[in-house]
Amino acid sequence: NSASSAPQLLALAAFYLSTENGNEVKRLAEAAIKLEENSAAAYQMLGMAHRLNFDLEASSSAFAKALELDSESLSGRRNLADMKRAIGKSEEAIALYSEVLAKDPDDLPSQTGRILSLFEGGKRSEAESELLKSVEANSGNVVLLAGAAWWYAPHGETAKAIDLAGKGIASEPRYIWSHIALARAFTSAGRFAAAE
Repeated sequence: NSASSAPQLLALAAFYLSTENGNEVKRLAEAAIKLEENSAAAYQMLGMAHRLNFDLEASSSAFAKALELDSESLSGRRNLADMKRAIGKSEEAIALYSEVLAKDPDDLPSQTGRILSLFEGGKRSEAESELLKSVEANSGNVVLLAGAAWWYAPHGETAKAIDLAGKGIASEPRYIWSHIALARAFTSAGRFAAAE
């Protein structure tokens, strides 16, 4: 009976996560926590459920609890960093991403998150230096290209934003955020027909 096994509940929750059913993931993760209150995996799953449901504060809290229970988890640290960045806590995000990168320098999502957090935290020169290195090493990192374009557009750098978003679209046309960043850049540039 899966109701008596936290790992089975989490396996079922993983299925619902793949179908983007946040409410069912949350229900199953909470049931797993009732069975194993010190399960870092269950809190990770709860964090994913809240993230899927756009409850970013609750997601951050669940990921923080997961990391408290398993302080060595790099994915847990990265997930918490992502949520800290999402709720505007750039300094905390930078510190968490840096901790991941100290142990795994090739962790691309953490490199990307750290660079975007640097931009968001007002550390533009450091962000731009790392952006150049990262794009040189991985020109197809559409998350970074779109994220940087999104940041540049309202900061008076519309040409740079249009260039980065365009590179993202050329690399992966199906990544919608590159198109949204490009539209934002065109809007910032007063090119409303192009934005539309």
